[in-house]
This record gives sequence, structure tokens and C-alpha cells, in this order.
Amino acid sequence: MEWNGTGPAVSINFLQNGKKLLSTTGRLVEKDKPAEADEVTTRKTATNQQRLEELDFGNRKEVLLFAPYAPGM
Repeated sequence: MEWNGTGPAVSINFLQNGKKLLSTTGRLVEKDKPAEADEVTTRKTATNQQRLEELDFGNRKEVLLFAPYAPGM
């Protein structure tokens, strides 16, 4: 995975073997303290599917949020 941009709105690409599989947009935000480990946060939708909401990266304060964004973010 890679993202482009330094502001809150970033372009996110999911890659496999260097080839782009999926592109989307998200928000890059900074938390008060670094995440202890990599973490993926999902939420179950009304149609019982898992939806990607947040990616945290171990030892980094930066977090990627996927729309709809969490309140206050």
C-alpha cells in the first residue's frame, strides 16, 4: 500500500507485486501518540460485509482513515 499527499486528503493505492489493484481516497491524520503495533479497524455494514475504516502503523502517529470518517476526525 502507498499513499500520496501530506494534507488531510490523500490518494491511496493498494498494490500487489508492484501493480495497482485498487485506488481510493482517505484522510491522513496524526494521533497524540504512536500506535503500539500495526492495526486494521473494520466495521460490519448493514449488508453484513466488513468495511475498512482505519489503518494504524506500528510506532507511527500517522493514521489512514477511509470514508465515512470517524466523528471529529
